Amino acid sequence: MTIRHFTKNMALVLGVLAGALQATGEGQCSDQNASIIESALESRLEAESSAVVWMRNNKKFELNSCLASGDGNEGEGTLSFTGADGAAYWVKGRARLNPGGKIVSNEFIDASNSFKTLAIMKAGAMAAGAGGG
Repeated sequence: MTIRHFTKNMALVLGVLAGALQATGEGQCSDQNASIIESALESRLEAESSAVVWMRNNKKFELNSCLASGDGNEGEGTLSFTGADGAAYWVKGRARLNPGGKIVSNEFIDASNSFKTLAIMKAGAMAAGAGGG
């Protein structure tokens, strides 16, 4: 195969891939929608996390993905931080926007094992306290 044939074939493959992506209607979020998703997720994850563990000031939020489609936008992000106990934690969330850019869901979807363990312990202690125990 010559360079010319290889280049022609690669152009064809890239064209097919681009067409498939357009057919699904998915692409990257606009900067504005990514910013809305990032802000919503960061606030939700900080609120959920601070109810479980005292957080130090070294919080770091990262928007892992943000996709746009005909029915709106969806993004996932991760908040990483160190607790006052010195342990490292992370929590993950997902937010969805409608086509008008309004938040329709903002949910906590996963967490590190150390965070899950602490959350279970805290819930157990709260349940025992509520039982008058």
